[in-house]
Amino acid sequence: MRLVNKILFGLVGIVLMGFALYQISLWFFIPGLSDWAHTIDNSQQVVLPYVWLVILVLIGLVGLSLLLLGIFRPVTQKKLVLTNTTGKLEIPEAILAKNLQYALVEQFGLVEPKVDIKLLRSQRAKVKVRANVNDEQNIEHLATAINQYLSEYLQDRLDITAVKPVAQLSPLNRNKRVTVV
Repeated sequence: MRLVNKILFGLVGIVLMGFALYQISLWFFIPGLSDWAHTIDNSQQVVLPYVWLVILVLIGLVGLSLLLLGIFRPVTQKKLVLTNTTGKLEIPEAILAKNLQYALVEQFGLVEPKVDIKLLRSQRAKVKVRANVNDEQNIEHLATAINQYLSEYLQDRLDITAVKPVAQLSPLNRNKRVTVV
């Protein structure tokens, strides 16, 4: 998640939680807050407060979930930025995924690999590879080798640390049409 979205979700979550606490303090005693809320709102309705209570509890839960999402969701980037003394180079996420896809086909002979890469802050990335393999290959051993290759490839070539690389391999289904990479 980008930093701007993270800040926006956090602010919306705080506002919604504050609004929910204010409205709940009108019906249930919360020291300090209830007295202030009653001086602002003097409604004499019978059923409306209970309807508002249900609605506001739902708003408070939405606000809490947005706040937690804003706090705990990692910040992602769409481009890898490499800088040195001669300048700055921006590499889009899709180009990195395509390059890694070609390297996996060349190195391991995977069939129809799909590479998902999420660039995180501090030169880190989450990488997930889904591919088919021939029937005669050991899938568990190959998955371990691919995870190690992903870590080494990103570290050596781009100075990126791979966070939990995942290789999901399945046997090749001969009845399914194959796309050539």
